[in-house]
Amino acid sequence: TEAVDTLLARGVYDIYSLTYPKIQEKAEEVRAKERKPDPRQWEFSWSVATGPFQGPFSSEQMQGWKDHGYFCAERPAFARQVAEDMFALEDAPALLAHTLDFTTTANPK
Repeated sequence: TEAVDTLLARGVYDIYSLTYPKIQEKAEEVRAKERKPDPRQWEFSWSVATGPFQGPFSSEQMQGWKDHGYFCAERPAFARQVAEDMFALEDAPALLAHTLDFTTTANPK
């Protein structure tokens, strides 16, 4: 199974003495250690013309709000990525928040 492959690939060989639920649990622990938090920060505004933009917020926070319907077509909000360079001359473009996937780096331009 995928869990067994995950553990074997990372050098965990005592899996044959474990029950299937324990294998799955151990594989998830290994995967969780390998996950790195998304360093991107976002800000949003209910009006791109008048602002103000609020934030910064993490990608996880923004995606959570989107998943719970906080950002939707009926109540448009605009989001933009916070510039990594504090001396950037221009802000990132503000996009409709309900169209973005905050968990991936590939988003509409």
